Amino acid sequence: MTREVLNRIAKAHKIDTTQYMKVAGFVNPNYTKVFILFFDEEGVGFDRIRCNQKTIVMNIAPMLKREECPEDYCTKDAGGEWIYEIK
Repeated sequence: MTREVLNRIAKAHKIDTTQYMKVAGFVNPNYTKVFILFFDEEGVGFDRIRCNQKTIVMNIAPMLKREECPEDYCTKDAGGEWIYEIK
């Protein structure tokens, strides 16, 4: 995921990215939807919980019609990426 894609998603869904620490994006196993999660993470030691979570579900079919690659909406790490580190 790039900063351009992140800003476009946030603007379309009226999300203030300063309210969240991390973002995670992934494609479901059936390759029909992209899930994008904005969340904060709290924890002690190895125990981590997600809080303040906002989930966005996007269909892949319109992306393919626009000739976009659904993998551009995915993050490198399944646990999420820090929003401020996305370039």
